[in-house]
Amino acid sequence: AVRDKPGKFELADGGTIFLDEVDDIPLELQVKLLRVIQEREFERVGGTRTLKADVRVIAATKVDLLERVRRGLFRKDLYYRLNVVPIRLPPLRERREDIPLLVEHFLKHFGAEGRITISPEAMKLLMDYDWPGNVRELENLIERLVVVGAGPQVRPDDLPPEVRTPVRPGEMGPSLEEVLKRQEELEEMIRMLRAGTTEPEIGTASFEEIVAAKERELIQEALRRTGGNKTRAAELLRMKLSTFRDKMRRLGLA
Repeated sequence: AVRDKPGKFELADGGTIFLDEVDDIPLELQVKLLRVIQEREFERVGGTRTLKADVRVIAATKVDLLERVRRGLFRKDLYYRLNVVPIRLPPLRERREDIPLLVEHFLKHFGAEGRITISPEAMKLLMDYDWPGNVRELENLIERLVVVGAGPQVRPDDLPPEVRTPVRPGEMGPSLEEVLKRQEELEEMIRMLRAGTTEPEIGTASFEEIVAAKERELIQEALRRTGGNKTRAAELLRMKLSTFRDKMRRLGLA
């Protein structure tokens, strides 16, 4: 049964396939993806017959792929195969003029158009907020307002604390890019230590102690950046919330 089941590329033959967070693909699978893109051929799982697929590939990532190439975490040949027509979508904090339009769109999407409006004071807070979770965070906020029955006009008190309370200069935590870069550095350190390709000056600290220290630093920065919101901090670090909470308990941060 597995052998006869068509995969995503086979189903997308003659069309387009979207690969989200392509940076998360393991190195061993990147080789297979490169072959599909370059040779336009593949085998089904468990199959032996080579199949063809003419597919347009659109890939998305939240991190600097070229930096991951330099770190040996992403194949250079695959990077250049994907990087044919790069499109950079600026984070929401760099295009604040889009926020009112997105709010209107999400209110309509969640069936609240005409039922719920945003007061000028609340809209100003939305415009001033940095949105570390980008458009998805804004979408989740609007959905929450609709579900809890905020309105008919949303006021500042209806917004979550991290949006209502502006962050003063000097208190701003790391950006999403900085947090993810720290995570990449941790991943690279673990990979290099396990491979024996580096001998960092770690003194008497054990491997587990080094990893724990890095994880603690990442979690603390993510919590600081999100005002202590564990759900959003876990999203920043691309972790499941249950995993994030387990790590907090294990590291004595709970």
